[in-house]
Amino acid sequence: KLLSDLSFSKNFLRKYKPVGFRAPRLFIKKEFFPILSDFGFTYDSSIYGGRIERIPGTSLLEKPVSATTLFGTVKNVYPQNLVQSFLRLSIPYGSGFMINLLQKKMQDFINYTNRQKIPAIVFVHPWQLLSYKTDESLKTMIHIPKRLYRRRINETLEFLLAKNKFVPLGDL
Repeated sequence: KLLSDLSFSKNFLRKYKPVGFRAPRLFIKKEFFPILSDFGFTYDSSIYGGRIERIPGTSLLEKPVSATTLFGTVKNVYPQNLVQSFLRLSIPYGSGFMINLLQKKMQDFINYTNRQKIPAIVFVHPWQLLSYKTDESLKTMIHIPKRLYRRRINETLEFLLAKNKFVPLGDL
């Protein structure tokens, strides 16, 4: 499916030359990395993890969405998305879901990661910045409590932007 999707998108890829890839729902398999490399991608950001590192056997870097544990750094493994076994031991604070949950407390996690000389990699979804009047826009998120995604994050995002230096993921 990935190969056919990227092949279908070849005109877009040729025109805009994206260098980073993030799989839907942060779910990627190791066998996809040679395909990404063949299409000119230089990094992937499709897992929750602890450190930027070279993906073994490829020219790609993994730039994982930030996660931490109470016991140290989260290892980069594939796939590693928001499943119960991962959530029992890890805090995926870089996810759009967690910014709604943690709000300004997210700064504590960013500080903890930065003290280890590791950049925090955080993302938000466009729908988190807008207010929606109906549940229509949230129908695809049936597994996530909708009231968390209804919470506007603009104030939290402004707080985090004022406290931290943000750079494009490609620059890390």
